[in-house]
Amino acid sequence: MSASVPPSSSSQVEVTVSSQLIHQGRVVGFYNDTAQLPDGRTVPRDKLVHPGGVVICPILPNGDLILVKQWRYPLGKPLIEFPAGKLEQGEDPKASAARELVEETGYASDCIEHLGHIYTAPGFCDEKLYMYKATQLRAPKPEECLTHDDEENIQIITASPQQVWQWAVDGTIEDAKTFSMLALVYAPLPG
Repeated sequence: MSASVPPSSSSQVEVTVSSQLIHQGRVVGFYNDTAQLPDGRTVPRDKLVHPGGVVICPILPNGDLILVKQWRYPLGKPLIEFPAGKLEQGEDPKASAARELVEETGYASDCIEHLGHIYTAPGFCDEKLYMYKATQLRAPKPEECLTHDDEENIQIITASPQQVWQWAVDGTIEDAKTFSMLALVYAPLPG
């Protein structure tokens, strides 16, 4: 038995009536919007506009995973997570995944597979992360070596999938995109 998602109807859609940029930061823009509900009422909405990004699950030939531990300023602490990064203006997500893989891990890949995408915080932000699995890891070619982002302080971690699952279960991993990636790559389908 298969389930289907009900189609959207125009009567269920909020319509933006006005949008005001409050602040444009280095990465996100903060907007105060007014939206019209299907019943005609208007309501205030706050929105962060983000350029989107990529997340990569690098798998070594022995099956171990590569993660990074890096400081996350908004949280005031480091997180263990899969390598990830922001899309540059007009950049193809797969090219971004290849670039971020080299920048954050020192590895390149001849097999980068798109797994889907997620929205990280759809209640207030439009950030869309493209999810990739990278296998057949190798040393990067000279033309693949780009400058490292000197604002990032990254520690590379390798661990078995079982260890990474355990870290997810015991709270060592707190990063939502890493949970999502683990589910995409390793969770079996029910039933």
